[in-house]
Amino acid sequence: MKIRNGFVSNSSSSSFAILGRLIPMSELKKLTLKDIKSMDLRVTTDAEGGEGEVICTIKDEKFLAHLLKNNHIREAFEVYAECWETTKQFDVNVLPKKGKITFFVTNADQSNVSSIEEWKDYYGQDDEGGDEIPKGYVRLEMTDDGHNKFYEMSDGKDGKMYVTYGKIGSDGVTIVYAIDEWEAKYTEKINKGYVLVDEE
Repeated sequence: MKIRNGFVSNSSSSSFAILGRLIPMSELKKLTLKDIKSMDLRVTTDAEGGEGEVICTIKDEKFLAHLLKNNHIREAFEVYAECWETTKQFDVNVLPKKGKITFFVTNADQSNVSSIEEWKDYYGQDDEGGDEIPKGYVRLEMTDDGHNKFYEMSDGKDGKMYVTYGKIGSDGVTIVYAIDEWEAKYTEKINKGYVLVDEE
């Protein structure tokens, strides 16, 4: 993150300061929708805003998965307090009792981007592969950090989806869900670090 020693301001950018917790990428990939909704989650990105760093507000798993998939995220942080002004008093009661607190200062674009649609419309990002979630059949695997797991999803064409999961090399266990849960289940696994290895 770029650090500025003074405050500057114009019509579309301003110095931006926050008190927050830096979130490791390994933790970011595992966040669920419940986690996201329980915090004020922001990420700095590689977007060419032209007026400073582009900071996105993450409110759903789909937007987070899109940014992660296309390697747009530079840093992520849980915000406890923020300031777009030259001076502001922070309420210490918003800070956690334990843990490290990080103070960020950057020259940031003030556009509040919080969805895939806003991201594409405003910044014109043309991501290879897009954000389409594959249908029909997918196989996901997680082999990082000592994991050796697979997760297969199949559309039964009967209003149901059949999920088989377990250790790679095993037959796994099969569970049936309503087909309406396809997108949520797929996104959940991608956010946890699973990688798409096969689709039909």
